[in-house]
Amino acid sequence: MYITITNHRAVFFMPSRRGQIVLMINGNRFSKHRESYGKIFWRCIRRNDGCKASACTVDNKVIHDYKATFVLSRRTGQRVLLLNGQRFTRHRKYEYDRVYWRCSQRSRGCKSCVITMGNVIMRYKDDHNHN
Repeated sequence: MYITITNHRAVFFMPSRRGQIVLMINGNRFSKHRESYGKIFWRCIRRNDGCKASACTVDNKVIHDYKATFVLSRRTGQRVLLLNGQRFTRHRKYEYDRVYWRCSQRSRGCKSCVITMGNVIMRYKDDHNHN
């Protein structure tokens, strides 16, 4: 199950050049994709370029505001993502400042992962097989 989440404050709506409403998150634009049960789902306008970032709003607010922290690993000195008590290590960096993070328990079969754009969490696959 994918959950779209964010941990930032720079969120607002604005009209596009064609008059449609656009969601802005830390300078990244999202166009309205669909509505379902009072939720509005948004996709990055760079989707055709391969960006899979998305967002979900309810009552004009981005939902699922989890607190994430980026720290440096004492052992390796690499940047680590801490989210809901779980630890993620950077797997791969993509264009547009997107980073794919894997659960540190991946070697034990955990499939949970996170995609960030800058310091903003864009997608969280909460599929942990451990505590």
